[in-house]
Amino acid sequence: MLLAVAACTGGGESDETEGQDPAEVFQVVDEDADDVCEEGREGGSLTYRLTNEGAGFDPAVQSANLQLAQAVFGTLVQWDNLTDSYEGYLAESISGNDDSTVWTLKLRPEGEFPDGTPLDSAAVKRSIERFVHPDFPSTYTQRVAEIDTIETPDPLTVVFTLHEPWGTFPWTLAMAPGMIVNPTVLDSTSPEELQSSPPEAAGAGAFTFDNYARGASATVNGKSDWWAGPVCLEQLTVNFGTNDAVADYDLMRSGQAQAMLTWEAQLLRTTIADESVKRYQVPGADILTPIIFNHREPPGDDVRIRKAMQLAMDRDLISERNFEGLVYPEGGVVSPSGPFQPTVEPLGYDKEAAAELVEEAVADGVDPSFTYILSGTTNNENLAILQQSLASEVGLDMETETMQSTEWVERVNVNRTFDAAQGGGTPHPSCVYCAYDPFLSTNDAGNYSGTDSEAVDEALDVLKAASTPEETVEGLDALQTVWNEEAPQVQTLWMPQYLVVASNVHGVRFTSAATPVLWDQVYIDE
Repeated sequence: MLLAVAACTGGGESDETEGQDPAEVFQVVDEDADDVCEEGREGGSLTYRLTNEGAGFDPAVQSANLQLAQAVFGTLVQWDNLTDSYEGYLAESISGNDDSTVWTLKLRPEGEFPDGTPLDSAAVKRSIERFVHPDFPSTYTQRVAEIDTIETPDPLTVVFTLHEPWGTFPWTLAMAPGMIVNPTVLDSTSPEELQSSPPEAAGAGAFTFDNYARGASATVNGKSDWWAGPVCLEQLTVNFGTNDAVADYDLMRSGQAQAMLTWEAQLLRTTIADESVKRYQVPGADILTPIIFNHREPPGDDVRIRKAMQLAMDRDLISERNFEGLVYPEGGVVSPSGPFQPTVEPLGYDKEAAAELVEEAVADGVDPSFTYILSGTTNNENLAILQQSLASEVGLDMETETMQSTEWVERVNVNRTFDAAQGGGTPHPSCVYCAYDPFLSTNDAGNYSGTDSEAVDEALDVLKAASTPEETVEGLDALQTVWNEEAPQVQTLWMPQYLVVASNVHGVRFTSAATPVLWDQVYIDE
């Protein structure tokens, strides 16, 4: 969930849009659950520009490309943005007991892999257990390790018993662990082949592997006889971009691509007058742009310094200067566009209060200087310059250091040799807890900030156990309260993400953060 994020720098037109909902400015269309693929609409190919490549198709491999893996393997369940709940996808349903410690998955009797192998409980159990096998260290290993037992009382039932309550456990089955690999393929295929070129029988999803050129593109073919329904796209190609939204859009205008993701306001403005495209605001995928402090070393180990930075951020000014006013300039634990909102207000801009905190810390011998590392793009640097200026106004001495994203990841995620870092992430409403559990004191592998707080642990326990909208709000209130008190990281603002598609592309649906776009019901109106 943690990434180095590229901010959009704009200017010139912010007065016209300040305070407006970005979706209104960009004339966003809504997801239409009825306008989807059906018999008679088959045909056509689609090329999708995607910035992050990932490590191939095998969902159990560290940092796999989940968009590609989802196309081939599908997921057992999915988050439905229209109902704000989990629904069966390849599985029929999932339900939890009263305290969310036992979850029962019901499979569809017709579910099968292309070679006729049934998608049954034994296949599910074996595939998920790969995530805790020492040969497959995965981003999701820790999630699967929260399962105490997996029982298969019959071929269509899987019972997951957890170590402790987890109200959004289905999130696990909507992500990589829910992408089930055919057991016959596991018996006959090497891990390297499954990662780079999975055989046709590998997955029960809507597509089969066609080709993969590392660093360039990957192509999958729609199944002509998919058991779960018709697939209209004959071919889906993912081209791996280079964080250049303008180049991606040029490819769309030339007909070489039909879909792209972006958050860049200037580019999106350009598309408004272009009748050949339409825009979706990806639900729940707003990107948080935080300032990450290292709690292991001064000055990040002093709560007054972290709170001062939170209070020093003039989010309205950042929004206007760097994003043309087309972001959400709020510093809460969830985006204001999400379905679940805390009733506790986040800390806002208060220059005087921030200066007082810094003055108090300095009087106690705290050195208010620190180095702020960021990945090397002009947009990131422009954002850091404004953050640096705002910090200096309250007595914080922030120096910046620019580096390649690989070095940034090594410094923050691996070695944790940093004072503060510019970061990003997407606390998706399908599991807000999943975005914040790196702040658990017990999360040795994921706790990049070094947060060690009993209050944070308790708030996250409340949020984790929440299973209803009301309980989720209570959990968010608990988290926002402790965030206001301890500022584990500085929440700057939220950038909406948009999917831009050709106007003749229909049937787009959205799901969880790591696999935001579903292509199985897309069709092209020629």
